[in-house]
Amino acid sequence: MLASRLLCVDVLVSHVLCVDVLVSHVLCVDVLVSHVLCADVLVSHVLCADVLVSHVLCADVLVSHVLCVDVLVSHVLCGDVLVSHVLCVDVLVSHVLCADVLVSHVLCADVLVSHVLCADVLVSHVLCADVLVSPVLCADVLVSHVLCVDVLVSHVLCCVRAS
Repeated sequence: MLASRLLCVDVLVSHVLCVDVLVSHVLCVDVLVSHVLCADVLVSHVLCADVLVSHVLCADVLVSHVLCVDVLVSHVLCGDVLVSHVLCVDVLVSHVLCADVLVSHVLCADVLVSHVLCADVLVSHVLCADVLVSPVLCADVLVSHVLCVDVLVSHVLCCVRAS
């Protein structure tokens, strides 16, 4: 499935069941989601929201290799969160620069990260094969219900910043 060159419009990619998904060249929000392989999510090159697979500059999030019980977020610079190696019983949150981070309710495959200011990212209810990322401001990306065989990406708005 390939959605390319989406200019300032809403994007709804729903019900991707255990297959590869490539969403590329979403301009102004610039979301590239590649290689979603049944519990593996790679989000890269999100411009204007500044989400990049490595070296996320200016208030954003790098989510790489979201496996059924493994979340790796690395190299978030200038106002964000570094969460490395969440392995069902192990949570490491380090190098939070210029942003308030509340991490609560880490239950053996359940990660709730809320109130990430400056990047303004709310990640809630990460269950063994379930990732819910809501109210991502500035790029306004809602990624909900990433189940082992299900990816729903909805409401990619063009650089909407909540007041």
